[in-house]
Amino acid sequence: SFPHDALPISQNDGSSLVELAWQKNCASCHGVMGRGDGPQGAMAGAPDLTRADFLSARTDAQLAESIRQGKNRMPAFDLPPSIIDGLVRRIRERGAK
Repeated sequence: SFPHDALPISQNDGSSLVELAWQKNCASCHGVMGRGDGPQGAMAGAPDLTRADFLSARTDAQLAESIRQGKNRMPAFDLPPSIIDGLVRRIRERGAK
C-alpha cells in the first residue's frame, strides 16, 4: 500500500516536477517559501521573492528570463519552458497577498 501523503500517480500537471526543480535549484538560496532565507541566501544576496514590491516590479516574462539567463549571483538554469513557467507560477502563488 502507498503512504497517504504520496503523490497520486495520475497527477500529470507537472507540479511535482516544478517542486522538485525548486528544491534542487532554488531553495538553497531563496528558501522553501521564496523569502531569500535559504542556507546560501545571505551570501548570494537572494531577494525575498514574496515581497509585493518585488513582484509588482516584475512581469512573468522578466521572472522567467531571470531563471533562464541568471541574474547577479544567480546562475542560469537550463530548464524546460513548462518547468520555468511553473516556477514563475510558484513564485506568484507564494507572494504577498
